[in-house]
Amino acid sequence: MTSSVPEYFDPSHPGLSLKAEDQFTRASPGGTGYAKTAGNCAATLRPTRDVVDEGFDQTLWLDAHEHRFIEEAGLINIFFYLDNAIVTPRLTGTILAGITRESVLTLARDWNMAVEERDISIQQIIEASNQGKLREVFGVGTSAVIAPIRHIRYMEHDIFITNTSDDSFANKTRRAITGIQYGERKIIITGWCQSH
Repeated sequence: MTSSVPEYFDPSHPGLSLKAEDQFTRASPGGTGYAKTAGNCAATLRPTRDVVDEGFDQTLWLDAHEHRFIEEAGLINIFFYLDNAIVTPRLTGTILAGITRESVLTLARDWNMAVEERDISIQQIIEASNQGKLREVFGVGTSAVIAPIRHIRYMEHDIFITNTSDDSFANKTRRAITGIQYGERKIIITGWCQSH
């Protein structure tokens, strides 16, 4: 069955607010965290309700062993524009290998940007923010498309991301992806081509 649905997050929203979860776990190694299955939602229900009750939009999930390395935001993949690179957590078996994630990576490479798929600790993000190297944060997914993130809280640390403007990388990428979806841009086998 196929059915059209609206975007999960309002595209006019100024950006999501996340709380990093340092107790509960979304997915553990050896499980089904890499797959889009209903069972993966069960472990997220209580912690998500708790963070929403505190005024946040979503949970920022950390790894199951140390609660140190970033994995996903809610049920969407997460990206960071750090210094001059687009960085996202590497696929470890606990992170969904989403098609929108792959689309963002493909576009960034096609635009000759540095791309890194690697472990990212929450402490590295705090330090990058303090040093002025955290340019953007955004989540991606089939229903979310591209959702800018404006705030992350981890314990006593608050990270504020100011570039959620129309000319941000996230919004440029969103326009490119939705342009392809709506037939306003073309895609060719060797990569994405410019609109005409």
